Amino acid sequence: MLGAPPVEQFQAVWEAARDGLRMRKGVDIVGQREKVTKLQWCIGEALREQDWAFIKKSELIWLGRDERHGRLLIRYRAVRWHRGQLQLRTGVLGQAKNFGTGAINLNLATKAVAKRLVTVKAGIPTSCGPL
Repeated sequence: MLGAPPVEQFQAVWEAARDGLRMRKGVDIVGQREKVTKLQWCIGEALREQDWAFIKKSELIWLGRDERHGRLLIRYRAVRWHRGQLQLRTGVLGQAKNFGTGAINLNLATKAVAKRLVTVKAGIPTSCGPL
């Protein structure tokens, strides 16, 4: 089979994630866990590309780091002036786990999350073959 899966399958995975459903058992019209994981990654990659395209043209970027229980969540707000209007985009840059303690490790984890943002196909599922 050539080409991408039907749009309906991407929508089903998006809606299941939005509704907080666990994906381990798969999604009805999509299939089992492996295919759902691939579609989730594709959706995430598309969002990452949109975030990066906006951020790299922004005049001002704010990063918020939330560190708890061995996890680091990095959120962002970016502002740019485009066609006579101020535009704002907010989102999550990424998350780091088990990065150690102290300011140096916190900064290294932040750098690793930022690097994933600008790296095409970062974190691709290891089982990714054809969808």
